[in-house]
Amino acid sequence: MQSISWKKVGIIMLAIFLLLHRKQIISVLEECRLGDLFVDTIDYLWTVPQGLRFALLAAFFLMLFMAAFRILMKQKGGDDKWLK
Repeated sequence: MQSISWKKVGIIMLAIFLLLHRKQIISVLEECRLGDLFVDTIDYLWTVPQGLRFALLAAFFLMLFMAAFRILMKQKGGDDKWLK
């Protein structure tokens, strides 16, 4: 007797649920107006003091750099000494 993979069953049930409720999901996403949210975020960042704005942007780019560095170290087969 084969065991049931509950992870696959859960993913299939989630996919069916999302297909059945796709109209409601699309209407909620349209109400969110993500473009307006992005513009409002940029406007808010522009109103904060220059030092804080620089710190936020520097931290964001540093996190992007570290994520890219970790991905590259994993793909090249490094010994992970730089990741700890």
